[in-house]
Amino acid sequence: CRAGHGRFNGKEIISNIIRCHSPLPADSTKNYYPREDNMDYIEFRVFESEIDDEEYLQTETAKRYVGTLKLELPPHTTTDTKLNCNVRLNESGMLEVRASEGSGREITASFRIQNL
Repeated sequence: CRAGHGRFNGKEIISNIIRCHSPLPADSTKNYYPREDNMDYIEFRVFESEIDDEEYLQTETAKRYVGTLKLELPPHTTTDTKLNCNVRLNESGMLEVRASEGSGREITASFRIQNL
């Protein structure tokens, strides 16, 4: 599984974007929102996991840290600002992650996944 990372009710959670055993190539997008108004940036931490739940607490140990994307946000960003995280995984194990927000700012990164 490939997962994003976030908070829900003050608790750290993992949010699966591409689930375990998904047919490859796989491509999925999930939307997130800033926790607070006027945040300078959002970090998307990427994990590889065998847990198939849509979301689960970070305390679970069945995950491997893959990398982080840091998306700079424009001034005066509010909690209503939609942030998109698109994840693509090909048959060779290359994971491409693109995070973006409405004003056109985006960041991309590629990672090699170990366990397909």
